[in-house]
Amino acid sequence: MAIRIRLFHKFILIMVVLAVLPLSIVGLRMININRVALQDSILELHTHLAQSLAERIDDYIDNLRGKLSFIITSLKIAEMSWSEKRVVLKSLLETSEDFVTISIVNSKGTEIIKVYNPRLERKPRLLNLREDKLFIKALRGSHDIGSLYYVGDDPRLNVAYPMVGGQVIYIVVTVNKLWHKIYSTMIGRTGFAFLVNKEGKIIAHPQKKRAKNFEDATQLAIVQEVLSGKTLGSKEFTDERGVEMVGAYAPVKRLGWGMIVQQAKNDAYISAIKMKQNAILWIIVSIFGAALVGFLTARGLSRPILNLIVGAGKVAEGDFTHKVVVETHDELLTLADTFNLMTQKLKEYNDLQIDRIIAEKTKTEAVIYSIADGIVMTDFSGRIALMNKQAREMLQVSGEEVLGKDLIDYIGDKRIAQSLREIMEQKEKTVVRELDLSQGPYRKFIKTGTNIVKTEKGKNLGVVTVLHDITLEKEIEKMKDDFVHSITHDLRSPMTSIRGFAEVLLDGSAGEINEEQKEFLKIIDASGKKLLGMINNILDVAKLETGRMKLTLAKFDPKETVERIIKIMEPQAVKSEVKLSSQGFDTFPKIRADSDLMERVIMNLVSNAIKFTPSEGSVDIIGQDFPDRIQITVADTGMGIPPDYLDMVFDKFQQVGIGKEEKRRGTGLGLTIAKHGVEAHLGKIWVESEMGKGSRFSFWLPKKLVKNKKGEIVCG
Repeated sequence: MAIRIRLFHKFILIMVVLAVLPLSIVGLRMININRVALQDSILELHTHLAQSLAERIDDYIDNLRGKLSFIITSLKIAEMSWSEKRVVLKSLLETSEDFVTISIVNSKGTEIIKVYNPRLERKPRLLNLREDKLFIKALRGSHDIGSLYYVGDDPRLNVAYPMVGGQVIYIVVTVNKLWHKIYSTMIGRTGFAFLVNKEGKIIAHPQKKRAKNFEDATQLAIVQEVLSGKTLGSKEFTDERGVEMVGAYAPVKRLGWGMIVQQAKNDAYISAIKMKQNAILWIIVSIFGAALVGFLTARGLSRPILNLIVGAGKVAEGDFTHKVVVETHDELLTLADTFNLMTQKLKEYNDLQIDRIIAEKTKTEAVIYSIADGIVMTDFSGRIALMNKQAREMLQVSGEEVLGKDLIDYIGDKRIAQSLREIMEQKEKTVVRELDLSQGPYRKFIKTGTNIVKTEKGKNLGVVTVLHDITLEKEIEKMKDDFVHSITHDLRSPMTSIRGFAEVLLDGSAGEINEEQKEFLKIIDASGKKLLGMINNILDVAKLETGRMKLTLAKFDPKETVERIIKIMEPQAVKSEVKLSSQGFDTFPKIRADSDLMERVIMNLVSNAIKFTPSEGSVDIIGQDFPDRIQITVADTGMGIPPDYLDMVFDKFQQVGIGKEEKRRGTGLGLTIAKHGVEAHLGKIWVESEMGKGSRFSFWLPKKLVKNKKGEIVCG
């Protein structure tokens, strides 16, 4: 026995699903979009901070080298005595608070002059640096900055520059201020910055012990990236404790070091997490609200129906005195009133023992006369058996009694009479046709559906014609088309002006422009060209859909067209490293078709195939000749189309993506134009595809196309 679900429960379920499903989809989608945007902003902030700190160190090194150049230039004066040189060094030391010592070293490595900062160097003495690698390199003529080292908690750098006469200027500087800036850089609760040298060892860290011990950090993925020579970047990674982190890096170009900014992932994305939690909370609240509304609505809808069910049960038991009470003041009230009327009639019929056929006839007529559509029933000779008020108004039939009379004789509009005569003369079981009854500015359209009525035993009873006024639908469709044409035409004119002025500026007619301005103008022109192409495509699709595009049938040579397309698309194929070829066109026949439109169809298919084919792939245009038609296939070795998208690839503005990261390519109108272009030639287009193996877009066209007297394209 089948399980029955109560109508009340069905109503609740349907109402909740209709309310919650769109809300959940839109809510979760917005959560994801905002989360991605927020995460990108956080990574961008980290990157900017890392770059700022790295540039600060580079600027310091450049400034240091500038000071050294000044010292060396000052000491080159030949007649300067040693005491004067000492004064120069002393004055430089006093103006540079980060200089610890400045000394001049002779070729044997002995410091012969040395000045020092007493605040930073408490026990100065002259040293012998003959074993110092930095001194040895300077003695050979090259200047360099040594590796960072610590004196207590003070980070220092040694710098050696060669001087004339085999002497070397040797400077010790402290970078404590720079290091303090790194130590004090905090992001959120867990974010901080640290610095590694070119070997990947930590040289500056908020935990100073790690820097003083030169702790190896090469196991961190973000350190590996900055040491690999990349300029700037950001990524998510796991630190040595297994904690998920987000961070950014920037190279210190002057020293080959790397600046890293990192923060715990759950701390960095705390705003995104809270936003998601709040959004989910609101969705849950909305779900409960929708459930409550659904409950109240379902109860309001189901209670009258349940009352009707009870009433129907009473009638089935023979109790015709039971009245159904409904207080909804809508169609259900009308239904209840009709039900009560029905029970009253049944009681009368039961009391009078009237034949049930009369009751059925009465109910049928009640339905026919209450609906908005016009209904006419005739016999096969056209004599009227039934006609409701709506049909009389639509067919302009006078108010006199017309039952048994010829329908055609009583129709005021002769166009309607002629159309109905043609419909009735057809022997098909069902005939549907639209009639245009417009007169001057007055527009009126009627859709007719004619069906042969038979008894259960197959006996013909007559012909029923349903008349439905579709004027409003036609007006809405016309308004939609007018809107599309108006907005696209209004866009096309300013876009043409934009491109025209861009070209005037590019060719220098309005004055000389620099290269940067020229690049901007090229971007404007290219964007305008792309938007103008999209506008033209929208117009063409609208024309093809409504049949307003006039086709010019002439000689169409597929072989010549394919060769021309290959020549045009070859640069794009070469740029994409895709092999473009054709086959089967050597003895291909010429047919009658609109050459420009068919070239556009093939061009769209080939362009689409090249765009979605990876490098070292191929696109092949294949021609096949059949007795009554030709077939052209564009096959590629691209990524393929998911099965769920195969039925919608020809729809307007469809973009088939393989993953979330797949960006949009084109406007989504190329295949739509191809579909309508082929169908306008009475042909057929379809696609076959398998994921990972490529796609095959094929279409066929009849060989013998001609235009009839009405200008319509038909097969000859």
